[in-house]
Amino acid sequence: MPVFYPSHVPGYVQFVGGPIATLGAVAGGTGYTDGTYANVSLTGGTGSGAMATLTIVSGAVTTATLSNGGAAITPNGATGYLTLDVLTATDARLGAGSGFAVPVATVGNYVWTPPLGTSLAIVDACGPGGGGGGGQATSGAGGAGGGSGSNLMDWACVIPPGTTVTVTPGQPGAGGAVGVNGTTGTATTFVVGTGSLFSFGSGGGGAAGAAGTGGAGGGGASPGQGAGGAAGAAGSSSLTSLSVHYLGGAGGGGGGSTASAGGLGGNTGFGPYGSSAAGTGNGSGGGGARGPFGSGGRGGQGGAGPSPGNAGSDAGAGGGGGGFSQAGGRGAPGMVRFRL
Repeated sequence: MPVFYPSHVPGYVQFVGGPIATLGAVAGGTGYTDGTYANVSLTGGTGSGAMATLTIVSGAVTTATLSNGGAAITPNGATGYLTLDVLTATDARLGAGSGFAVPVATVGNYVWTPPLGTSLAIVDACGPGGGGGGGQATSGAGGAGGGSGSNLMDWACVIPPGTTVTVTPGQPGAGGAVGVNGTTGTATTFVVGTGSLFSFGSGGGGAAGAAGTGGAGGGGASPGQGAGGAAGAAGSSSLTSLSVHYLGGAGGGGGGSTASAGGLGGNTGFGPYGSSAAGTGNGSGGGGARGPFGSGGRGGQGGAGPSPGNAGSDAGAGGGGGGFSQAGGRGAPGMVRFRL
């Protein structure tokens, strides 16, 4: 998992992803030892600590019942799971099988108790990035980059003594398969005690290439969002701020056509972190919008060697569009950080 903020900032408690709430449909694999096994550690994904009870029949895992959602809170916060994660297990009790996999279906939130004596925190937060669109298989058009999430920086938040804080970091948008649009993620939210809900939206998903023309970039999250770029054009940067601390997201770059390359994603946020990069060559993918804390996903290459779009690299950034006949990259997750 990437570092979402420069290392010179001390004393922060940061939340990304979440504890697993439910698992999806199991791919059973083959060659495992029959039986029921409790407290099997699930590996893979962005989080850690998840466990399940696995039932194996005729060498295949038939059920995976979650027993621990993982993503325990530490003094520095937690990096949890994403709904795009796919998990497996390597427990020796299961035997020498292979192929078992189970996706994360839903994740929960965090309930954080600030350290004793905390009365004020400086909050940085952002919504997730949208996924990049897939390139078109037949005509050679690239997919567009996803937009970036809205964001908050350097906001002073009063935390009354004994209050808990409920944090739900946004889940990123998925990259589109070949010829399919990228998706929009879920909002990042947090609530101090029983107070008002603070919410930060996701950037939009980039459109797929179609009819020889690259897709349009996903728009940034409001308020003050930048628009996605038209085919081959750069996405717009954040336009205006709701307050001195709050900005909308930027737009993703448009995908390249059969006669042009993809465009750059727009810039968002208050700090000079990261960049956006489109793919090169006709039919390349548009770049994902830069997030408030880092780079957007690079668009996939066009020309003779098309490639998929890259994932957004840091919190809030959009995924890159796929080069023609290639998938788009996922957005980066949302984040909430409290500097104490």
